[in-house]
Amino acid sequence: MNKLITSITENPKIAIPTKKGYIFITPGEIIRCEANKKHSVCILKNHTREDLSLSLKQTEAMLKEFGFLRVHHAHLININHIEKYEKEKYSSSGGMITMSSGEIVSLSKRKKQAFQKLFKSKFIPESLESILATIDN
Repeated sequence: MNKLITSITENPKIAIPTKKGYIFITPGEIIRCEANKKHSVCILKNHTREDLSLSLKQTEAMLKEFGFLRVHHAHLININHIEKYEKEKYSSSGGMITMSSGEIVSLSKRKKQAFQKLFKSKFIPESLESILATIDN
């Protein structure tokens, strides 16, 4: 019984309402979600797409505590699935984010500062911050 409880707490599944019912999934299986009119679509690691019966705002509220970040009005990403971030090439936007699925997601200018703050705190050791600060300037 203790092994079962440990397994459940280490890999929590959440129930997400879809147009057909519910999917029970660990948040780490979700690469990203995108707006689709008044609903949203989740793209999963197994390359399937799930049509949710939630707006992207509602999906964001549900997934925020699991490491999801809204990077654009139409995109919510799992920060654990980020492969690359390019900023210079796309000066008209905040940059482009490549996900583990190979998909490229646009980062809005308004969301750029929050994104950079998050990825620096999560992915960059403090010892490298001063070095990177000289590069960014």
